[in-house]
Parts: sequence; C-alpha cells; structure tokens
Amino acid sequence: MACSLLNRRAPPATVTVTTTVVQLLVACLAVSTFTSDSVTSAEGISSRDSTPLPAFSWKTVPAFFHSSYLNSLTFPESAMKIITKFPIVTIEKWQGCKASDYTYEDDAMLAAAKQIKTANPEINVNVWFDSFRIYSNKSLNPSAIDNANQFCIRSRHSEFLESHVDYLLRNTSGDLAIESYCHLHVYDYVKPYVQEYWTQMCLNMTKSGYVDGCGCDGSQSRAADSGSVQVPHIAADYAIKWNAAKIDMMNTTRSALNGGLLLGKEPFEIGTYIDAILHEGCAANNQTILMLRNISALSKDLGRPLIVECHFSGVNENEVAAFLIGAGQYHYFGAGGWNGASFDSHWDDKLLGSTLGDPATDAVYDVESQVWARKFASGTSVAFNAKTKKGTIAWSG
Repeated sequence: MACSLLNRRAPPATVTVTTTVVQLLVACLAVSTFTSDSVTSAEGISSRDSTPLPAFSWKTVPAFFHSSYLNSLTFPESAMKIITKFPIVTIEKWQGCKASDYTYEDDAMLAAAKQIKTANPEINVNVWFDSFRIYSNKSLNPSAIDNANQFCIRSRHSEFLESHVDYLLRNTSGDLAIESYCHLHVYDYVKPYVQEYWTQMCLNMTKSGYVDGCGCDGSQSRAADSGSVQVPHIAADYAIKWNAAKIDMMNTTRSALNGGLLLGKEPFEIGTYIDAILHEGCAANNQTILMLRNISALSKDLGRPLIVECHFSGVNENEVAAFLIGAGQYHYFGAGGWNGASFDSHWDDKLLGSTLGDPATDAVYDVESQVWARKFASGTSVAFNAKTKKGTIAWSG
C-alpha cells in the first residue's frame, strides 16, 4: 500500500487500533494525492536516496534566494534570470496563490521547483512548510485571522487536517488549540501518526526529484500552559510531551531526508535536531557576526557541515560586510521580501557578483575601535564597525 502500516508505535490509549489503521490509510491518501506527473507516494518513513549538500564557493559572496511569486504557478522569465544566479533556493508558502490556475500550495511549489531544476539541475531547491501551524482560511477554520496574508493559500494537507480533528492539538478547555498570531490550528505531535504525516508530507515533495529538502518554519516554537507562547493554553504535562514529540518529528524527518535539508529557524537549534537554518533575523550587527562565527566553531567541533541561510533586510554594503566578517563554510547571504512581483531587491551585481576568493584570514576584532576586519584571496578587504553598524568592502581591482 502507499504508506506502510508496519513498525508503527502503539496508538494512544484513547484510540482503538482499528480507528488508527483507518486514520493512517486516509492520511496516506491525503499526502500522496499530488498531481500524477509530479510526485509518487512513499513507502512508510524510509530514507530517500542520498542528496548532496548545496554547492558552496567563495568565488563570489555565497548567497541564497528565498521568496515566492504570487501571480503564476511558476516564476516569470525576468525572475528566473535572478533566481538562477543562486546555488540554493527556498520557495515560500505563497507561491502562485493568486494565479488563475492555482489549485494547491504543493502543486505550485512543485511547478516552480521543476522550473528551477530544469533551468539548472545543480540548484538546491527547498520548500518552506510550517512545522506547527496549519495554514487555512475561514471556510476551513472560522477562528483564523489573515495576519500573514495566508488566506490565499490552499493545501491538501490543510483540507485533510481540518476535516480530521483527531490530528489537531486541543487546549486546556478541550477546544481545538489555536496559535497566537493567526489563530491557526496546530498539529498534535504527541500522536505518532501525526508526526509521520508531517514527515510524509515533506518526503512526497522530495520524491518528485525537483525538491531537495523542506523548511520547518516555526521549528523553535513551543507549547505551554501560559498565554505568552506561540502555542498557548496547553495542559502543562501535555505541553511537555508535545514539545518533545515535535523534536522527534524533526529528527525523523532530517534522518529520512538523507542529506536533504530540513531547515529550521533559530541558531540555538542547529547541530541538535536540525543541521540547517533559514534565519530570518540576520542584520548588520555584532550579534549576527558572532552567531555565524559560533556556528562555524560548532560545525568544526561536530565534524559535519551546518548550513545557514542568513536572511537580511536588504542587499547593501553594511549587511554584506557584516555577513562576510562572520561567514563560514556553507553560510549563505540572502535578502528581499517573502513574495513579490519583482526580485531585483534580491540581487546586486557589484555586491554579490564581484570576485571574492577564499578567506585569507579569519576576522580580527579590535577592541579599542570596535572594528572587525577580514581579507580574502582576491585582495578584497572587509571592515565592519560594531558600534556604528557600518561596513565597508574594498573590492580588488
């Protein structure tokens, strides 16, 4: 059958074995019903073929692309001229959601991924799913608020999950739990079949051959019985179980991807249950420099690559300089909006296309002046003032 029922952990005591088998069969159908020419179903949670790491080079500033295009399933040709400059691409949830032929989020992501891989098979392509929120509109979830402009998103998994409420987390009142920002429902990871559902959702994308890995947006978010967290008002003992079960899901998914990226969000997570992050809080400051340097040190200690997609607010000299001071192997600079009609803000020929070369020195910090300095093999030198948050890049030639 499409999803193996073998080697599963026992269902919760409140769910009979017969019911669990039925639920699993329905879930398998839900996550494997993609367009016939794009994805095939997976056989249980088994490792996919090994995926190589994203290409990395110091020839120019190592950079990544992260965004989506709303008005068609694929990117326009003008966007592709920019996107194909990057060795690693992460497609956001909003891809194609305002297109006239839009059906589902997963189909739009796959159409864009196929377009990118067809243009250059060496580009590492990832799709940015959410790790705990179920993006739905009011027809599926009357409590939802469109704070993230998510109402245009339609996905097979949200349709399935909102109609199978046993997959959803409940709060201390016994009602369906809602996360704090958009009032969206939440996966109940304490149930093993819900963990498997998320992992299978990711693997079905990668089995297309066009997607290399998955984003795990909100990977850092936790549940608690207080009202001050992103998954609030969950019974204390159940919240502890949910938090642990969510990490179990991410560990399982990371292992099953077999070298493909499972992208989390925050630096404190990397090197534990994830080996890659898309950190959306990078900025021209000392905090970002130290974060990148600490991740490089951790990578060396662990003896394995740790990948960082460092998303800044813009492509400018201050932010590129801060990145170059801190960056190590498999760190990538990125900037620009999460969706748009034009992607010019993601690229700058001078800052991202000029010859750089391997680091000739580690970054050096002068305590008195509070200035960082670093040189590269091309002769390019970079300085960043931690106090003023200003940087300069003296390009060779």
